[in-house]
Amino acid sequence: MTSHAIAFLATAVLTATPLLSADWPQWRGAGRVGHSPDTSILAPWPKSGPKQAWVFKDAGIGYSSFSIVGTRLFTMGARQQSEQVICLDATTGKELWATSLGPVYENNWGDGPRSTPTVDGDHLYALSATGILACLNIKDGTEVWKVDVVKSLGGELQGWGYTESVLIDGDHVICTPGGQQG
Repeated sequence: MTSHAIAFLATAVLTATPLLSADWPQWRGAGRVGHSPDTSILAPWPKSGPKQAWVFKDAGIGYSSFSIVGTRLFTMGARQQSEQVICLDATTGKELWATSLGPVYENNWGDGPRSTPTVDGDHLYALSATGILACLNIKDGTEVWKVDVVKSLGGELQGWGYTESVLIDGDHVICTPGGQQG
């Protein structure tokens, strides 16, 4: 993920909609439909575009998208030799916390995480590209639990790494470990 993408998101989210807009708690938003119910986007946009609110330049590398709940923005990135879940204050762009899930996944298609964190209530669920599935507290990033889906659930790491964003259905965390036993 590049800092340009985060800068764009900050610009689009913070200048086009009020801070009390609908949450986007998982990949493709609420219900995974890729549609926001917000109707308060600028129309028409200024010729110079919306004013940039902030830029965050330390997201690391990877393919994670964003989840937004309240005034918190969640993503994943590979930095400091680990894949991390990163929480930013959506109003200021300041990093609130980061939690390492494990080593950086490396391959010829690009390194780093490929999943988008999923937020449900006070918890965030994230899957690293190497198959570390974790539940974190959204307030401070502390680990509630963590499991290696390859070692513990009989999964099989594919050549492109784990790419899915987990789904929460009631009390169930749904992901696909793959492999003969997964």
